[in-house]
Amino acid sequence: MIYIYDIECFINYFCVTFRDVKNKEGTTYIIYHSYQNEQNSNNSLNQLYDFLNLNKRKWLVGYNNKYFDNQILNYIFLNYNLFTILTIEDLTKNIYDFMLSIINENSTEYKYRLPFQSVDLMRIGNIEHKSLKLVAVNLNWPLIQDLPIKIDSTITDEQVDLIYHYNLNDVDITEKLYHKLSKDINVRWEVGELYHLDLMSESDSGMANRIL
Repeated sequence: MIYIYDIECFINYFCVTFRDVKNKEGTTYIIYHSYQNEQNSNNSLNQLYDFLNLNKRKWLVGYNNKYFDNQILNYIFLNYNLFTILTIEDLTKNIYDFMLSIINENSTEYKYRLPFQSVDLMRIGNIEHKSLKLVAVNLNWPLIQDLPIKIDSTITDEQVDLIYHYNLNDVDITEKLYHKLSKDINVRWEVGELYHLDLMSESDSGMANRIL
């Protein structure tokens, strides 16, 4: 099964949306600690773990996910037993701090041993220096959005819906790019099967280097 996905992460909020390419069904897992009303808090950690743990042959397709989103999911998956005993507040803070280590320290500690197969459209499209927003412009996407809330912000109950819809828009853009690059993806799959290599997140030059 193939899922398009995207992550949003703040100090008290984490969400990830997966959309099945075949049937278009999407699921969003949210971990949120509300400082305004505890009843508005949400913890989908168990459901997210089950999704990643079951059917490990699933393919997760993202943009710039090889070094970012993949690592965050892997971090959550491998530390699941520890995370189940944390409060929601501590859990979101832990995930947020790990995200900052990727951004500020170029951490690659959780790049490997993924519980899923991965496709990074940024690398396949040879567009390493373009943000997803610039890709959306090139795709003539009707809704171009920058992150509506600063990354170091504490999320309020009123902002949860805003982030959720922002996340869905990014998934829509990524899915559009996935279909545009479908021929390039198929080439990597067929050549990878021929040479017994995982080429699904390689650029053209990277694919050639791996084969040689």
